[in-house]
Amino acid sequence: MQIDQIFVVTGSNGWLSKNYIQYIYQKGIGKVISIPDSDSWEKVNNELQDRYEKKILLHNSFLSPNKYKHLKVSEYESLLNKNLDQILKLISNNKIDATVFPTTGRVNYLKNQSDHYKLYAYYKLKEEEEFIKNYKKNKSLLIIPKIYSLIGPSKFFNYSSNFNDILIQALNSKQINLSSKQNNLHSISIMDNMIKLIFSMIEKDNSKLIRKFDVVDRVLSILDFANLLSKILGFDENRIFHNFSKHYISNDYLGSDKGYLKLKKQFNNSYYSLEDYIDYLTTT
Repeated sequence: MQIDQIFVVTGSNGWLSKNYIQYIYQKGIGKVISIPDSDSWEKVNNELQDRYEKKILLHNSFLSPNKYKHLKVSEYESLLNKNLDQILKLISNNKIDATVFPTTGRVNYLKNQSDHYKLYAYYKLKEEEEFIKNYKKNKSLLIIPKIYSLIGPSKFFNYSSNFNDILIQALNSKQINLSSKQNNLHSISIMDNMIKLIFSMIEKDNSKLIRKFDVVDRVLSILDFANLLSKILGFDENRIFHNFSKHYISNDYLGSDKGYLKLKKQFNNSYYSLEDYIDYLTTT
């Protein structure tokens, strides 16, 4: 293991963060400092020593509006402020050589959303602004992948993700109950493709640029995704239940695959097609 490279992983109990950590240890590419909760931030400054040649921040600490919807809006905002202050302190007190800050397509999808949700989106955008400010001062690699409908391994899966919930439901019961009221189009983000690209960029990208891109592997409607699952898993489409019409109703929750395709070509790895990834997830 390269002891000269250290990864600081915030929100380390989360689904994506645990897959980051698993990848780092499987590849033997460095040491990990985990920050699972708000009480763990202080230890980072003590452990980030100059003996590490390269320091990488994988920032994935966020306070889900669904998890904190029981709080008053003012109480929720106080927690969001604290989370922002902690990350600002970290990046101001330490020289970070590369930063990965995944954001979400939902920051631009605020129609009919709650005040909690709008606050969450505001603070995600605020964090992005602060990372860009820090980049302008330090000129270190900044990777900002915008995630949409994320699918990935069921291991470590610990929160609600519409398409991954559908995938797990299909795998466990060989039937799908779609709760959505509309058959909207969604941009699907494949977790393993994104992780491969991110770590390839950390290793090989010496440009010190801001790499901001939408993580879009395929665009499908909810019903088409369910039909694809039924085909791969071998159960009849009659076991897919829904209360919407089959016509597509597009919405704002769509990204562009252009920048992502260009980066995947530049950092040449082996990437999954959606069909191959579903097959992989359902057979391992």
